[in-house]
Amino acid sequence: MFNMDRKTKFSYAFLLSILVLLTGCQTSSTPAAPIDPPNDPILKILFDQVTFPEGFTAKSDAFVYAYADLNGDNEDELFVLMQDAHFCEAEGCTGYLFDSSKQLLATFTSIKRPILLSRTGNYQWKNIVVASGNSLRLLRYDGQNYPFDATSEPIFNRKSGKAIAHKLVVNSDLYQDGGYQLSERSDLPILAPVEQFKFQFKRESDSNSVFIATANAITGNVFFNKEVIKVD
Repeated sequence: MFNMDRKTKFSYAFLLSILVLLTGCQTSSTPAAPIDPPNDPILKILFDQVTFPEGFTAKSDAFVYAYADLNGDNEDELFVLMQDAHFCEAEGCTGYLFDSSKQLLATFTSIKRPILLSRTGNYQWKNIVVASGNSLRLLRYDGQNYPFDATSEPIFNRKSGKAIAHKLVVNSDLYQDGGYQLSERSDLPILAPVEQFKFQFKRESDSNSVFIATANAITGNVFFNKEVIKVD
């Protein structure tokens, strides 16, 4: 039987450990299996035309979107606002506008809801009003594209429209009958009209519900619905 002294045994064990480590490194370099394409139609559009940052995983709740005709050709464009942390910062998140052929038309940075459509526009494309940081910003089409960075665009003032819409809700029969704690909400649908406002309030006769009022400052219309307060 072959005998090794202590020094020889140590050298042999050291070389063996190096071989095992190298073998493990070779095994770990095997490429990962390809990711299956997403089933969600909006995600398919995004995956085809947007470069996702490292670490992003496709999730159905990672974005909100809406369709609207922005250029008056009777065909809808698609607006997508990302919600995943990989696309968001303190001022807002990244948004994408796709034309009616689902081709990427514009990219917006640092935006958040509300995202609204103005009644006016440039070059036959409607102006878009977005929240960015603590302000509303007006995004105007320049003949080729919308601006990329919302934070550098003009501030848009909705105070007069808000005052009209607020008065419409306060004077409504539903609010007059025991309404209180009226406050504005920012969760309007994406690409809602810029003159549209959303409020919530409670009523003394139904303390377990929150009433939602959507008011249009131009038409004077107010629509109500009710949300039941969830108790844990």
